Amino acid sequence: NAAADASHHAAAESATPDATMSRRSALRTVPLGGMAAILPFLSTSTSTVASADDSSGGGADLTSQLFNPDGSLRDASSIEVEAKSRTVSTTFPSGIGDSKPGKQALVSVDGSKPATAATDGGNVRVSYDLPEKWGDPSTGYLDKSEGVNARSADAITVFQLAGPAEVKTLDRASTVGVAKALGIETLPAYNPNIVKADLISGRRSTRDGIVYYEFDMAVAPPRCSSGSKEDLGLGFCPYDSIVLLGAAVVDGRMYGIMVECDRDEWKKGNADLKRVRSSFRVESELEMLQK
Repeated sequence: NAAADASHHAAAESATPDATMSRRSALRTVPLGGMAAILPFLSTSTSTVASADDSSGGGADLTSQLFNPDGSLRDASSIEVEAKSRTVSTTFPSGIGDSKPGKQALVSVDGSKPATAATDGGNVRVSYDLPEKWGDPSTGYLDKSEGVNARSADAITVFQLAGPAEVKTLDRASTVGVAKALGIETLPAYNPNIVKADLISGRRSTRDGIVYYEFDMAVAPPRCSSGSKEDLGLGFCPYDSIVLLGAAVVDGRMYGIMVECDRDEWKKGNADLKRVRSSFRVESELEMLQK
């Protein structure tokens, strides 16, 4: 099955199961009208977050692309901008890697060149596509298409784990923990809250003979200020950010992408963010030689 549903439920990834269960138990008892308070940005984008079978890569239909919320026709130039993209690519060393414990992953953040030592041979190219309407990462990927310079994402990281890997590790990700399966804790720098994030949905697809796994993670802060609008008196804080993860095992090595955004960025451009993650590609050394 080219697009198998990995999970449509909020599977706990938390290292603190009591907190996770209290969150999930509360969600079952909260009236539908109150869901927006707990899931302030997920509830407005249910179809794009929870639909793991969506193979189209985007959540916006033609009507929303052509018309503004007030019913007026959108400017044709902004529609054309949304259809364009630019490719960001980087290379990682090929070979079996180093299986010694404690070895950190090689990373490229926002298109930066990975700090690599001597390679084991050739290179493996990793790439993803960014909407042309997004600015440079140094400015927070500002989206200028609507006439408002709004940030589109916090960071986009691609990585190569240090040691050898097997596809079955990704098959078991929803059981052993997505962050653990993808080696997030071996990245030189990462948001520790991702390790305790909840799995909202996942999917598996095959592109150019490579099996890619995708996971949508909802992240909540460890605590929220007492008396703030985020403190709902339920014993936990609402989600405040989304992390879109993707991974594949190629030639015995695992490669991944991590797209991070806050609630406002997700509400504004979740379809674009998911397209970035789904554009993730890994080209083996052999593929590069054949081109």
